[in-house]
Amino acid sequence: MDPRTDALADLSALDGAIADLVSALQAYRTTCGHTASIVEGGGSVSTAFADARSVDARAVMSDALMTFEQTRYHSRLSLIGLSQQEGLSKVELAELLGISRQLAARWVKESEARAGAGDVAPVAG
Repeated sequence: MDPRTDALADLSALDGAIADLVSALQAYRTTCGHTASIVEGGGSVSTAFADARSVDARAVMSDALMTFEQTRYHSRLSLIGLSQQEGLSKVELAELLGISRQLAARWVKESEARAGAGDVAPVAG
């Protein structure tokens, strides 16, 4: 695929990950409210956690967050790759994104590695 097609595909995937994250957050909010109601009514924390299925809620939330972060990372790299093809300098990229030039240079390098050798592991930032 070309960089524009890659970026659009990754942005579409990010949109889906955002929708999934919103759903997970809404479910988690319901779980937290249920837990609070039990504790407020004098119930124990262990009862609240068990009744609210906190283990399941935490797992769903963690998975949604991880998927969102990975998808956001991929879309960022795709857009950076496209920006490089369009002639945007690393300095301009840094200014547009409000990041340091060093971080912009690192993301450009990661974008190039992803384009040349498949996906690379996400790096915080």
